[in-house]
Amino acid sequence: MIQPVRGDAKPSRQKLQRLSKTTLQDQAYEELKDALIGGQFTPGDVLVIRQLAIEMGTSIMPVRDALQRLVAERALEMLPNRTVQVPLITRDAFDKLTEIRLRLEALATEEAALRVTGDLIAALREQNEAMMGALREEDAARALEANKSFHFTLYRASQSELLIAYIESLWLRIGPLLKTPWRMAEGYAVFDRAPDTHQLVIDALGRRDAKRAAAAIVKDISDAADWYRSHSNVFSGSDRE
Repeated sequence: MIQPVRGDAKPSRQKLQRLSKTTLQDQAYEELKDALIGGQFTPGDVLVIRQLAIEMGTSIMPVRDALQRLVAERALEMLPNRTVQVPLITRDAFDKLTEIRLRLEALATEEAALRVTGDLIAALREQNEAMMGALREEDAARALEANKSFHFTLYRASQSELLIAYIESLWLRIGPLLKTPWRMAEGYAVFDRAPDTHQLVIDALGRRDAKRAAAAIVKDISDAADWYRSHSNVFSGSDRE
């Protein structure tokens, strides 16, 4: 016979602990993800856990967990000797990634155009001006950061978390190539047209012209992709897809 539970009976398990907003693993993951997207690492770089832990001021465990998460997402790869490396990229893989980027980033831009605000336009103008200033000074780090900020400010205005997540996953793969032109002393030549196409985006958004804004983003991505395709030495010789 089932006995009734007394009103003052204690619960059968302990209460779950309150969670902090972020864990060290989450912070390490976000920091490494942002570095990959922003071009701070390049294809073939080996990531040393201890060194990364020192840079981020944390223990080895959160960094190891973050790297394993990025390996699972294919943003990094684990070599047979258990070394974690930024993947090399083939021409074929680059073309496939670029094709998907063109579609998704154009879609995000169209969605942003439907929700455009004065604050969005102002933010994009500020980031584009920051990029122009960095290019004049040939400051690769600032130029790449301003470029990334411009794109993701635009895409986040789409208010589609799923779409933004897909785009971030693509940038995780393509980001390590961003600094390559600068390493070849051609960074300015590759990115000097970006502020012009960015301005086309801003102008189209100001008119709420979703199609023109999307076309400008397509041009922005395509212009840069053309440079990479004309420099076959930036790609690896074997496909790892």
